[in-house]
Amino acid sequence: MKNLITPNNLNAEKYVLGCIIVNNDSIINVVDKLKPEYFYNTANKLIYKAMVDLHKGSLPIETPIISEYFACQNKLDDIGGNCYISSLTDEVIGTANVGYYVDIIKKKIPLSIEIGGNPMQKFLQDVNIGNNLRRLRKKRNLSQYDMVTKLQLLGRSMSRASYAHIEQGIRNIYISDLILFKEILDVDYGEFFEGLTPKID
Repeated sequence: MKNLITPNNLNAEKYVLGCIIVNNDSIINVVDKLKPEYFYNTANKLIYKAMVDLHKGSLPIETPIISEYFACQNKLDDIGGNCYISSLTDEVIGTANVGYYVDIIKKKIPLSIEIGGNPMQKFLQDVNIGNNLRRLRKKRNLSQYDMVTKLQLLGRSMSRASYAHIEQGIRNIYISDLILFKEILDVDYGEFFEGLTPKID
């Protein structure tokens, strides 16, 4: 039976992004080795793609500019907001070893492929699991803020508004998020779909 959790190293992902912000020249040694799809964390993947775009446009890769990049697309909440971007440099004490962390990320790629695909792929909510997600959350006496905080601790950045949209059934859910919800709520996958029937055209 194949493991559902894709091997990843979220600290390595954040360190690489932090190095690029601290020293923009770091991306020169990274861009040809690392593709956005190599990132496990959705926010990290999007931020790295933004950094590559800024680099190609000869623009500085700085926290305010990255924030503006996403704000202009109304996607700042999708990557955890300004707070998450600012946190990327918290653990960076030097950028000389950025290549080491790039290698850590790349080593996980073959394992991810072997496991059978990209767990960050979205699935469409043709049935609304949001009501069940809300019910299971409340059963654990958790608020929406509690959920996004626990997601953050597991390496997944999500705003409360984005989480609320999932519960409301107006935002598609990543498979990897469902895996994390299962871990946080300590339930079987079947409980997310309890009482639901598929829509048949």
